[in-house]
Amino acid sequence: TADKLWTARRELKADALPAAELRLVLDVIPARGVTGQVVDVAGQPVAQADVELVFEKPRHTEGPWGSKASVKTKSDAKGEYAFGGVPKDWLVRVQASREGYGFVRGGGGEDTGDNLTCAPIVLETLSGQVRARVVDAAGKPVDGATAYVPGHVPPARVTSAADGEVTLTNLPARALTVVAQSGRRAVG
Repeated sequence: TADKLWTARRELKADALPAAELRLVLDVIPARGVTGQVVDVAGQPVAQADVELVFEKPRHTEGPWGSKASVKTKSDAKGEYAFGGVPKDWLVRVQASREGYGFVRGGGGEDTGDNLTCAPIVLETLSGQVRARVVDAAGKPVDGATAYVPGHVPPARVTSAADGEVTLTNLPARALTVVAQSGRRAVG
């Protein structure tokens, strides 16, 4: 059924050869659904976002801990997504992405027993652009300096040209800190 996850394991008799009869043992593992929504910073739904559910067997359970699995889906027109058959005692993490958007926050949830309802995953549009010129203390252009926005996901890093010019694209359209670094010196 949709609310149960079936697993199988093989048991062989110690003196059995490969041609020996196999016994199939099925364990029923209680499962739950995981639901949520992907929205932009204004709270509007983000349709067709790639949503990934990563789940991991916790250490305190029987069997090999640390086993991981993931499943993917897309958010619908309302920005909603749903996964079924997720083992109840496994740890889960939900993440979302979409071309032209960056992650802001969300994906944690509240377990209600048969369903884990996640907080909205918030994405922001990446339509911003920064053009700058990297210069040294004397005002001369710095060739080969790295310019970046700290903490920006996905990372935005570029190398300055001979004239010190840099252009960073696909940034959030808001105030940002840009850092330029050449050698061991950084200027923000």
